[in-house]
Amino acid sequence: MHELVRLQIRAFESDRALCGSGPPGYDSYDHQRYAASCYQYYVIKQNSQRVGGFYFLYQSGILQLIRLFIAPDYQGRGMGQMVLEFLKAHVLPGEVIELETPTFSVGAQRFYEKQGFQRIKRIQYGASDAYLYRLMVT
Repeated sequence: MHELVRLQIRAFESDRALCGSGPPGYDSYDHQRYAASCYQYYVIKQNSQRVGGFYFLYQSGILQLIRLFIAPDYQGRGMGQMVLEFLKAHVLPGEVIELETPTFSVGAQRFYEKQGFQRIKRIQYGASDAYLYRLMVT
């Protein structure tokens, strides 16, 4: 778990630079342990090296991608797209995948929109708002 926390700290460096922090619990060992016990948590490896991870919740026809993180030096290599293909295979046609991304995270928004996600609404969290994205799986 400590290695996954270190990966998230690196993956969310740009978030920290833009708004002073990353997503909730990204730098907490206890939060990762909690996430691993409550969600389906996967580690992304390349050549047996951990390079990222993701976790999600799937219930009532909605797969909610809680977090996807990839080390900066491995971003742009198709790993995020492979994760989304993996997630699509876990839902039935007509079901949806949802996720939130911060309003300031233009790169993440471009990535998800390129993968077919549609921006549904803006969610107000106070200091840091997010957009809800949804993809209907066919």
